[in-house]
Amino acid sequence: FSLGGPVIKDKLFYFINFETEQRSDQSSSYVAQNSSNVGNTNTSRVLESDLQQVSSILKSRFDYDTGPYQGFTLDQKSYKWLFKLDWNISNNHRLSFTYNGLDASKDKPAHPSAIGRRGPDYTTLQFANSGYQIVNRLHSFGTELRSNFGSTFANKLRVVYTRFRDKRNPFSEPFPVVNITKNGVRYIIAGHEPFSINNRLNQDAFQVTNNFNMFFNKHTVTVGASFESFKFGNSFNLTGYGPSIFNDIDINKFITEGPGGGNVVVGAY
Repeated sequence: FSLGGPVIKDKLFYFINFETEQRSDQSSSYVAQNSSNVGNTNTSRVLESDLQQVSSILKSRFDYDTGPYQGFTLDQKSYKWLFKLDWNISNNHRLSFTYNGLDASKDKPAHPSAIGRRGPDYTTLQFANSGYQIVNRLHSFGTELRSNFGSTFANKLRVVYTRFRDKRNPFSEPFPVVNITKNGVRYIIAGHEPFSINNRLNQDAFQVTNNFNMFFNKHTVTVGASFESFKFGNSFNLTGYGPSIFNDIDINKFITEGPGGGNVVVGAY
């Protein structure tokens, strides 16, 4: 919606705009295989019984909640807004102030191909808590002053400050990445998403520009100055929780011997 009008007739005006978009999508078109859906086009090779056992083992031995393996949604929300004031100070001076913002989030599954196949697809399925949420927040403030000095001189001063805050919210509690194979191919993905541990990107931008124009018969001369300041803070931790050695464990060994069975390290970052 949008709304605008005068605060003071012919003097001070406002404008407000707000937009939102919200949607939910199924996490995957593939479902786990059981006795009732064998041969269907959207049935994965991953057995529902294997997913249930993996989830049960991780819960009973480590009190780790994998979340569901199907039937959950990935949500997306976006809120955008704009507020503007225009002030006719006099016939020669006009001041405007603008503030716009964004607050958005998007749920994502574990990356489908980084550090090997991770699905969800016909070959590999993953649990809900192996995913993460991307969060984007923006606040921008701008002020502009336009001034005329007769018909010969004019000045425009513009000041803008923008604040960006981007981060990821993992669905998982701290836990190693767990990659389970079957017949040498990735089969079930559980545990923490390895690229979303303390993942932050903070940006601050400050800009000031002033231009002074001089108008002559056939020429315009502009004298100005500009100052820009950009600050960045980036945090990214790929080491993750658990051993730094990355391995896969076969589904049969996982079920019979459990995580860390024998000399095998559960696939973990």
